[in-house]
Amino acid sequence: MSDYIIVIVLAAIIATVYYKLFFKEKIAQMIYEDADGWRFGPIIKGETRSKGMPFSEIDVAKGFTIPKRADGHVNELTTDVPAIVGQLAAGKTIEIVVEIEGDEDAQFFQKENDVADATMTPFFRVDNVNWYVNLPEDMENADRWYGLGGRTPMTIGRHTITLPLSQDRWINVWGQNLPSFYEALKRAERFGLVFGGNFGLAHGVYTDRAVTLKIVSVKIV
Repeated sequence: MSDYIIVIVLAAIIATVYYKLFFKEKIAQMIYEDADGWRFGPIIKGETRSKGMPFSEIDVAKGFTIPKRADGHVNELTTDVPAIVGQLAAGKTIEIVVEIEGDEDAQFFQKENDVADATMTPFFRVDNVNWYVNLPEDMENADRWYGLGGRTPMTIGRHTITLPLSQDRWINVWGQNLPSFYEALKRAERFGLVFGGNFGLAHGVYTDRAVTLKIVSVKIV
């Protein structure tokens, strides 16, 4: 009987080691194939700030059409898939590969000022976001964080955004990088990209041509 118990214990240990070394890593690298949880936003009081974009979840591997000015704009594309959000931790590095396909002459405009220098930036937010608190005393408890170190100009082609999850490469909604980044990281609820520019990293982007944006892969290692 004791030998039987030893075999069971050894099998459990081997299975745990295999999961941590191989299976868990594979999930973290392949989650982009799972469309569940990817949606436009933010959604505030039942309304989306990404004007003209669908409320339903999308298949990011197939991509979406970036709207023209008359049709709307995209502000945020995030997921709450545990295989991504659950991997976010201090010391790890994110890698997002984005493919933007369309007319080579396409331009990408900031919604706030109509200037053709739009960017996309890694982003996460915590649970129970308060969209209306902007008081200085709340800076330590900021609930939205932007990977300024991974801010990338939007152009036609493939873009690989690589960024460590370290305080010095991220800013909060007030433009500060603070030690509270690490506590926020533990409470992360949604992760993805925001679209905008120097007039607001997440204030929206539109284009002037037919353009499709795809998330080719997401890795957190």
